[in-house]
Amino acid sequence: MPVEIKELVIRATIDAPSDNRPQAEESSSALDAGQIQAIIQACVEEVMKQMDRKESR
Repeated sequence: MPVEIKELVIRATIDAPSDNRPQAEESSSALDAGQIQAIIQACVEEVMKQMDRKESR
C-alpha cells in the first residue's frame, strides 16, 4: 500500500559562524556562485511542480 505525504514541514536553524570555524568562503568545500544558483533553480522548479500538482487535484 503506497504512503502519500500530504504535508512536509522543514525547519532549519542558522547560526552565525564562530571564530574557531572557517567561514564558507575560506572552506575548501565551499560552493561557487554558479553552483548555488543551480541548486536554487532546481529547488524553485521542484516547488513550482509541486504547486501545480496540488492545484490540479
